[in-house]
Amino acid sequence: MNAVIRKMPAMLKWMMAVPLALGLAHAHAETVLEKARAKNEIRIATSDSLKPWGYMDDTNKPIGFNLDVSREMGKRMGFEKVTFVTDSYKNFISGLNADRYDMVVAILTPTEERRKSADFSNPYMVVSKNIFVRDDNTSIRSLEDLAGKRLGVAAGTTDEAWARQHVKDAQIRVYDNFYLALQDLAIGRVDARITDRVTGMTAAKEGRFPVKIAGPDLSQDIGAIAFKKGQDDLAAMVNKVIQEMVDDGSLNEISRKWLAGIEMGEELRKLPKDAR
Repeated sequence: MNAVIRKMPAMLKWMMAVPLALGLAHAHAETVLEKARAKNEIRIATSDSLKPWGYMDDTNKPIGFNLDVSREMGKRMGFEKVTFVTDSYKNFISGLNADRYDMVVAILTPTEERRKSADFSNPYMVVSKNIFVRDDNTSIRSLEDLAGKRLGVAAGTTDEAWARQHVKDAQIRVYDNFYLALQDLAIGRVDARITDRVTGMTAAKEGRFPVKIAGPDLSQDIGAIAFKKGQDDLAAMVNKVIQEMVDDGSLNEISRKWLAGIEMGEELRKLPKDAR
């Protein structure tokens, strides 16, 4: 009898622990989309200093191509609230995995390195990567001319990764702020800047920086939406919405507004099928 009494506490603890463990397992299995649905809010990370993709207007309101795409996506996904969280490119993937936001809409290229830590949607944009120089520069006309030159790139971007892989002899200077690199180019602190065509040409056309494209396109970058790994339900929904926006012309409408008349839906249709 005494032996039975002594065993009871351990048995009771075990009986109580089983449903608790099952409950925790169920809670841990809840997906990012399910959590967002419960709050009727989707949290989207983006950049706040990359005009025209995403930046702050004079009233400190986030605006730009990525923001309009995100708002339209949130509406089609059925969310009452779309909350924007601004972050930097070097932090986006770690921010996803720390649950600071649910997805990233910031023209992220799904590189092999990024795919180790995050999953990506189908592309929602495509743009060329280019060399920019001061508009009075005549010595840099190609990739080979960057040897020995001071080259500005943005931290954590594919521009930085591409430059480190392909421009071996340049002095690469890394910037946390996209436009500080263009500003330093304009005043002569760096000799060239690698960035996407839209970002550089927007700055040039608005007269903020006296810069121009030097040489041919370096590469073509696609931008996709990033999620924590294993969020198949969220990825499927986002891919469905992207395709709807391409098919009904709304992605074209947004890009015409922000990207100097570019019709992004049509640009995506030109991609090889294995890149879509």
